[in-house]
Formats: sequence, C-alpha cells, structure tokens
Amino acid sequence: MKRKLPPRNRDLKRYANCRKLLRVLGYALWISGFGFGALYYNSMHQASHTYHRPIVGWKFAIWISAAVILGFFVFRVEKLFTQRQLEGTVVESSLSHSYTPSADPGVGNRLNYDFRVNTYLIIRTDQGKRRRIRFEQKAGFYLYYYPNTRICRFSGLPYPLAAPNHSHNSNKKKHHDDLSDGYLCVACGFLNNHDLSLPCGSCGHSLIDPTEAWTESDQKKGSL
Repeated sequence: MKRKLPPRNRDLKRYANCRKLLRVLGYALWISGFGFGALYYNSMHQASHTYHRPIVGWKFAIWISAAVILGFFVFRVEKLFTQRQLEGTVVESSLSHSYTPSADPGVGNRLNYDFRVNTYLIIRTDQGKRRRIRFEQKAGFYLYYYPNTRICRFSGLPYPLAAPNHSHNSNKKKHHDDLSDGYLCVACGFLNNHDLSLPCGSCGHSLIDPTEAWTESDQKKGSL
C-alpha cells in the first residue's frame, strides 16, 4: 500500500511539488534557450549576409535533440520518474565518496574540489526486489540507516524516513556526536533532538512523526 505524508506535513508536500516543478521548468527553459539561440543565429545570418548557413530543417532538429538529451542529464529529469515512493528493509548500508568542483579554490590553488560523503543503501522491497539509493551523508546517519531497518522514501523528498522506535534503542552505544536518537527532517536531512511539534532546526520544515506515517497506512491496510 502506498504511504502518504501525514496531513499535518502539508509544507513537505508543497516542498516536494516545488522541487519537481523547478526541475521541469529548468529543463523547459534549457530547451527553449537552445531554440531561441538557433533563431537568433539565423537572424544574425540574414542581417549580416555572412557565408554561414542558417540552422533550419534537419540541422535545427539535431540542435534541439542535442539540447533535449543534454538537458535530460544536466537537470536529472530521470528522477521525476525514478524517485517514486520506495519502501523496504535496509540490506546493506555503506558510504561512497564524490568530488565536485569547489566555488572557492583557495589561496594558491587554481582549482579545488569539495569532498563529499554519500550514504549508499541497498533496499529489499516487500516484493523481494533490490533497490539502490544514494544521498548525502549527514551526522548520525551511520546509526540511523543500519541493516534491517525498515525505511520509506516519499516521492519528491531526498531523505528516507525510518520506521518508528528503531532510533530510540537504549541498547545502542552512544557517542558524543551521535544524533541518531532524534527525528529526521526528510527535506534537509538534519537530525533534530527536540520535540516533533517544533520545526526542523536547520531548514524550518515540519518533522514527520514516524509512528503517524506508518500506523495510519497500516491500520487502513488491516481494515481491508
């Protein structure tokens, strides 16, 4: 059964929809920019009477096709179709690394790279299928997404939510920087250790009550 965000988390629904809308708008503007660029090139050709051939016919089709394909990867449009709700049990939890160009190269460095750590999960769904998901590592994730944890990733939100009570196990070893006994913000990934009635201390979005997110759908499923 497809789980839904609790009614009180309407801001998260708007956040997820805005993320999808911005991706679609960016992709559309990207393609439009290529089209207007070709038209501008043709107008400049007619005005200056240069020897360059105008972009028309099959050339224009290739130009737009290249924009569609390139923009598909630049704006990661595939996430609109692949980031649907995913529910299952964590089979394996590990870390992966990535490097991205830094906006601040630093003194004496002409080019620098930001080192990022990502959480990499292998999920087994109720249908027995294995799915792989990856997202940026945050403080406390190592103990939050451990094997045999049941999680659910809601469509349009970057971080999956773990089943209730798993992160409040008193038998786990505590560390000074461990925030895994808090409540996860599925919008920014910050683990809050305050009451659920308060918004996320990092981004200000509402927090999901894990018990409410799981119990509501499970009760409906049991009543069928």
